[in-house]
Amino acid sequence: MKASIPPSAFCPDENGRLQASGSSLRFPRFSPQQLQFLLRVAPGALESERTSEIPACVTMAQAILESATSAGWGSSSLFRLANNPFGIKYEHFGSHPATLESSSNRTIGRPSDHAKPGQPTLQQYSHFDAQTWEIVNGQKKEMMTQFQRFPVLNVAFVAHAQLLCSPHFRGAFEARHDWKQFAERLGPKTSPLDKEHCGYSTNPSYSAELIKLVELYRLDDVRVVEWLAAGKGPGPGGSAIPNDESAVGVSEAPEKITATS
Repeated sequence: MKASIPPSAFCPDENGRLQASGSSLRFPRFSPQQLQFLLRVAPGALESERTSEIPACVTMAQAILESATSAGWGSSSLFRLANNPFGIKYEHFGSHPATLESSSNRTIGRPSDHAKPGQPTLQQYSHFDAQTWEIVNGQKKEMMTQFQRFPVLNVAFVAHAQLLCSPHFRGAFEARHDWKQFAERLGPKTSPLDKEHCGYSTNPSYSAELIKLVELYRLDDVRVVEWLAAGKGPGPGGSAIPNDESAVGVSEAPEKITATS
């Protein structure tokens, strides 16, 4: 039986951040911008977990980390203009016609590689050029990179799940039932013989940052993810959370995209 959370579970604190109230349960505090961003990414993250067993909490943490700039969560041009919250490069899908079918139609652990007749492919949506940085030979190097452009946000989540179900990410996928271990294995390889780490990012602190986000905002609490995905306040009879997409990505701050390898 699920715990009941009062409909008025969230109210602003003295700093304007949303916090839990009237409950002994410890729920996270979100700024209005953070809440609006999570309302957009939670449904896709939860669907990826249900159909492909990709931990929703890690998917949400990746979306936060990959699409944030100094202006806040979801403020990168890659997220706002290309519907790409994961820093997925064009080379991952643009070089071959990955299909846009729902991940529920696939065998877990096996991405779809061949387009069906009449079915659109990611290749048809071209690329989006953005400034990014990677760690090369221990040095931070800035560069322009071609990222995948997605037609709508939910397609990005399908592609993200397909990517993490591919053989390249087998080490992480095998640990998918332990979200923390899964996040740890998304980090860069420590040596040429390292078969566990998959190198989703070249950032040495990538895994630690994902884990910190999950723990800080309690994204591993299924109740938090479910009410965000539903777009309603927690508890039976919870009122709808106002969805103001204009609160996400309101500033043109300098980009800080950590591209996938």
